[in-house]
Amino acid sequence: MTIAQHFNLSPRSYFPVIASILIIALSIFAKIVPAMGGPDLILTPSPLTVCLNTSFELSVIIKKDQSLVDRVEVSVITPTSEISPQGYINTLSVDLKPQENDRWEGQFELTAPGKYTFIFKVYYRTAQGDQSKEADDPITIYVPDGESDCTLTSEIPNLPNLSSGFRGGIAIDGQHYQTPLQVSLSQPVVIVGEMTIGDRHLTQPADIVAFATYLPEPNNPNNKLFYMLDSNGVPVSWDGDMAHLMVFKQVNLPKHQKVVIYSGVLVPGNLKIYFGYRLPDGTVIANEIPIEVDVLM
Repeated sequence: MTIAQHFNLSPRSYFPVIASILIIALSIFAKIVPAMGGPDLILTPSPLTVCLNTSFELSVIIKKDQSLVDRVEVSVITPTSEISPQGYINTLSVDLKPQENDRWEGQFELTAPGKYTFIFKVYYRTAQGDQSKEADDPITIYVPDGESDCTLTSEIPNLPNLSSGFRGGIAIDGQHYQTPLQVSLSQPVVIVGEMTIGDRHLTQPADIVAFATYLPEPNNPNNKLFYMLDSNGVPVSWDGDMAHLMVFKQVNLPKHQKVVIYSGVLVPGNLKIYFGYRLPDGTVIANEIPIEVDVLM
């Protein structure tokens, strides 16, 4: 027996019922699809431990549908946040600032010891209206009390050593950072470096710098070009003179400094990438072994 026979419905009488069910199903589907799609948030490496009153950076990279993004928000669950039936209360909310290459970043400073959890959420537009989407995983950072040994540690496992005090590499789709590496022209990459600052330079004002040599034709070394990053993270032509390096960002040197050098696709050829810092007297300290990538057509 069919449903129509059970309820003694004629074909004409149950067509409106089926139509109503289809309309409801389509409306539910329309609400589900934006939540399933939308921009993806890729978290860049962050510290696991920071010291009291020490500034540090957190950032995310937006993949897919970047033009639809209105803002990226970070909710911070602090040691004083309380749990309620509706969720955590007494949390902090901070909007990240948009940067070049689909990256959003914010500067943070934690003023009390304890555990902090950072939850990232992107707000974006769709044909169905405004939507939001959280990153798959939060970031947890610990702040030891003032009397504990405070050593900032990184969450980037197996980041390749480049030279004394410098580590860095290139990652594809959230995989491990490597150098050297071969990638295809269409593969987006994230290039990251870390520096451990010597005690005699700690807290000094410094310019973070990043620069590279580029061979469009790896078999033709006479065609070498030089590039540096400006304050927006955009590669610009450089004459190779260290005194002419543009400032990528300015800091008071912490014990450990992370540098998100680039995110996005690269041009074909061979790139050797360097990063470091410039002191007020003009001295530049940078990695001796470059982060190297061959970009294939």
